[in-house]
Amino acid sequence: MSPKEGVCLCLVYLRQKPTFDILGLLFDISKTKANDAFNYWVKILREILPASQMEEVEKDSQKYQELRKILCEHELIVDSAEQAILMTCRLSRAKAALFWQEKDAYPEKPVSCVA
Repeated sequence: MSPKEGVCLCLVYLRQKPTFDILGLLFDISKTKANDAFNYWVKILREILPASQMEEVEKDSQKYQELRKILCEHELIVDSAEQAILMTCRLSRAKAALFWQEKDAYPEKPVSCVA
């Protein structure tokens, strides 16, 4: 596997989180080799690329505070894949009625404790 393919494999895994079976299929290698390649390249990338600017300056409190001040002045833009999905509570009356009918159709089993 070339360095270009190895880095690409690592980035695909970090972004998409496929199983190593799927990753192996994508790169035409076995799941074991996909796992090995990922672990090899993630160590290298981790050494070269810090996780964040905050991590770079966390040991220097003055730089940390300066960076924090700068970051607080900007609007945060989050990739849509990273945003929480808001679940709406607006069920239609029909769905709500169906939900309660199904719930009532199956009585709860009594819970008994054995001492």
